[in-house]
Amino acid sequence: MSFNEKLEFWLIKVFGNVNKAAVNLNVQSIRLYSYIRGENMPGTPFLIKLRELGCDMNWLLGNDDKLPQEKLLKDIELLRKENEQLKEEMKRNKKLVDAVKETVSAYGKQK
Repeated sequence: MSFNEKLEFWLIKVFGNVNKAAVNLNVQSIRLYSYIRGENMPGTPFLIKLRELGCDMNWLLGNDDKLPQEKLLKDIELLRKENEQLKEEMKRNKKLVDAVKETVSAYGKQK
């Protein structure tokens, strides 16, 4: 998959179509189409915009044809596992806080 094909794929995946992408990227549609057709190459400011919107620059500029959603799915799974671990830690912390409150309350009643 060439740079142009990857760019078009990503723009459509994220924005639905090239015209909407142009509006969101604050670029003229004709300029985006010139990138997609390979007539021009985008400059650094444009690539920075794409990166800020979540485009994987290694994928876009590299030779790897793996679609970015494959990486996203792996990242999502890692985040899901991390989220579960955090929930468990929060449960343990809540139990500790409740135990401390109980101790403080019992101590106050003794006075």
